[in-house]
Amino acid sequence: MPVALALHPPYPNPFNAEVMLSYELPQTQLLSLVIYNAAGQQVRTLFSGFQEAGAYHLVWDGRDQQGRLAGSFLSNS
Repeated sequence: MPVALALHPPYPNPFNAEVMLSYELPQTQLLSLVIYNAAGQQVRTLFSGFQEAGAYHLVWDGRDQQGRLAGSFLSNS
């Protein structure tokens, strides 16, 4: 079991079409895993609720809460 709360760096990096997010929980707890953009605006909630102690992996597909491409996938033109 993990001994401390940990959020590991995104893999392979935050600018790919899919990013794996890994984290560890030392005990059962209420958790919200939320993606924010550089302006501090909420983009998407990947998980919200209680989770048991353990190691977890989530994949973010680069889309916002409405299913639109977000971040570096958008064009400002």
